[in-house]
Amino acid sequence: MKRISVIIPTYNCSKYVGGAIQSILDQSYANIEIIVVDDGSTDDTKDSILPFMNRIVYVFQENRGLPGARNRGMQEASGEYLAFLDADDLWRNNKLEIQAKVLDSFPYVSIVFSDFSVFSESGYRKDCYFYKCFPIFQQYDYNISDIFCNKTKLYAPGLNKELTIYYGNICKYLFCGNFILPSSVLMRKSAVDKLSGFDEKYKIAEETEFFLRICTSFDAAYVDHPLVDYLVKRIGNLTGSSNIERLIKNAINIQESYIAKHPQLYQANRPHFDGAVAKSYIRLAYYYLTMINNRNARVEARNSMSWKYLQLRAYAYWLFSFCPTVLLTAARKLKGSIRQNSTD
Repeated sequence: MKRISVIIPTYNCSKYVGGAIQSILDQSYANIEIIVVDDGSTDDTKDSILPFMNRIVYVFQENRGLPGARNRGMQEASGEYLAFLDADDLWRNNKLEIQAKVLDSFPYVSIVFSDFSVFSESGYRKDCYFYKCFPIFQQYDYNISDIFCNKTKLYAPGLNKELTIYYGNICKYLFCGNFILPSSVLMRKSAVDKLSGFDEKYKIAEETEFFLRICTSFDAAYVDHPLVDYLVKRIGNLTGSSNIERLIKNAINIQESYIAKHPQLYQANRPHFDGAVAKSYIRLAYYYLTMINNRNARVEARNSMSWKYLQLRAYAYWLFSFCPTVLLTAARKLKGSIRQNSTD
């Protein structure tokens, strides 16, 4: 049984981190190392995990952000497999057993991730949230069988049933947008060691760049069953509206940097990559329109057209950017009212 190092990055999360640790201790898989990286917390995080101190590796560091905390955890890890668990998320008790069996069964696969559920403190809960979470599935009308070229069945003893496992190279699709939840992954440390860790210049969307880099070099697998319970603060929005602009800008930067680093892959898939960058710029143009920032919306619509010329949405947003502010404000209020009524 291979040793699994589980990395919990935490910052001012004393309310939840104990539950995350307990969900690891409750795993059906026995050979586990738990590394809690306290990224400069100023609350009572350390006090909240005192009952677990004899069963974890506790590391305190000055605040470096989430990617820096995960990098520190990977440096401390001694296991052959690596997993991440955010401090406010929880694992199903057979998560590691199932995913370790996938990695043991497929030696050419270096990262496995899964479906997940979401829950809120107000009592909301929704299973199998994978497709609802990530914009790529709505924007491209993809499903998991479009992304992976292979699938098989694997028996899960704890569930007493067979699960569908998808596997293959998925970098072409990850380029369009991330669809891997960090708390759902299990990776081979040998694969991660061949690459650098998280790029710490990205304080948001850092997992997009990291997983794209991993999956360019190695095959991935997906377990079509929820193995994680993901805490959401706002239902329907896992990122938060305050981060949308930065998230999209970072995604564009990641895409354009990736193309520069992989010219042969780009030339072999140019229409696909060009279309993906164009869609990212369209998202940014739309965001600026909703913020009544006409000038920036116009700029990003034109940037989108520079990657893919024939795009009706890009032309539409460019035209809308010339509308008077009062009309755009009225349209935004009307859309908000319709959305509110549809959720009531």
